[in-house]
Amino acid sequence: MTRPPLHVLVVDDSVHDAEAVVEELGRDRARIEHERVASEAEFRAALARSHWDIVISDWTTAELNGLAALHMLQQLGLHTPFFIVSGSVGEDLAVEAMRAGARDFFRKDALGRLRAAVERELTEQREHEAAEAAVRGSERRLRRAEARFRAMIEKNADLISLMAADGTCVYVSPAIERVLGRKCDAHLGTNGFDVVHREDRERMAQVMAEMIADPGRPVTTEFRACHTDGSYRWLEATARNLLGDPEVAAIVGNFRDITDRKQAEATLRKTEEQLCQAQKMEAIGNLAGGVAHDFNNLLSVILSYSRLLAEDMTASDPRRADLEEIEKAGQRAVGLTGQLLAFGRKQILQPRILSLNDVIAGMEPMLKRLIGEDVELSVLPSAELGNSRVDAGQIEQIVMN
Repeated sequence: MTRPPLHVLVVDDSVHDAEAVVEELGRDRARIEHERVASEAEFRAALARSHWDIVISDWTTAELNGLAALHMLQQLGLHTPFFIVSGSVGEDLAVEAMRAGARDFFRKDALGRLRAAVERELTEQREHEAAEAAVRGSERRLRRAEARFRAMIEKNADLISLMAADGTCVYVSPAIERVLGRKCDAHLGTNGFDVVHREDRERMAQVMAEMIADPGRPVTTEFRACHTDGSYRWLEATARNLLGDPEVAAIVGNFRDITDRKQAEATLRKTEEQLCQAQKMEAIGNLAGGVAHDFNNLLSVILSYSRLLAEDMTASDPRRADLEEIEKAGQRAVGLTGQLLAFGRKQILQPRILSLNDVIAGMEPMLKRLIGEDVELSVLPSAELGNSRVDAGQIEQIVMN
């Protein structure tokens, strides 16, 4: 594979010495692109104009020495490998140059190590640049991951929190304002149990203790939390103890507002109870209607025979009064069965003009039996109540209900 050209900037006031350096570097490279400068102005212009792989400078030149060139390179924030060559140099100058930041120091009459030193520095430079690029890439990925995580957390409808072992809140997502009407900053540093309904605190403290004792195991529970408006919201909590994880070092909790669901469940339970009661009443009504029909058949026989016996007796017969009492009792029983049929909704509608006072008064004995002896029933008829054309059985059914 063809090696790319090497871009070399030479700081030297001797054309011959600069060409010797370039010739040495070109021994194992096909192309060397170089420029020679001898003054500070030329040096600055060259650095601004092009990118250089290396800078090789004479230690002493008429207008710009090697140490000044090195400092200028550093002031510009450039990390180009810098080498110094000299016609005659002592160890003290070499040490000074290396301390100042030069990569290496060579004599002009001993450039044999120059190519190896340059290749070493270029390899280290590439590795350093690759490492920096990898770090920058990792940082970019980390920033993107953090941005995605923050967007996911901050836009999540659920409330996310991090708590210390004692319940102190160390992080809370913005959803707390929507769920509980609280500001994130105001909630930080407070104890998470402060917002828990007092009737749920003991149970939640037990849940906390279980998480502390069993790290890593997710725990799900429900509790009531206080909203800033004084109401309580039902929250479904899923939490996990990650105190032992150095990257988290907290108890992580996810809290979902289930107040609407709880209210819907309560409404459903109430509806089911009402339905169950209605079904019970319907069953009782069916039973009452069936009993009333059978009882009416028996009453028909009793009333019929009592009338037949009365027809065979004279008006002065002392037994006739007993038969009349039997018939009156049967008629009252017929009234009771009518009320049972009304309760069972099995009567035939017979609307007629009647007094509601009379209807209610007739029901009073049966109502007293239904409601029991521990309840006092008072019937207060209205003197100004007019007559109505209604079905007596339906009115009785309304009152019974």
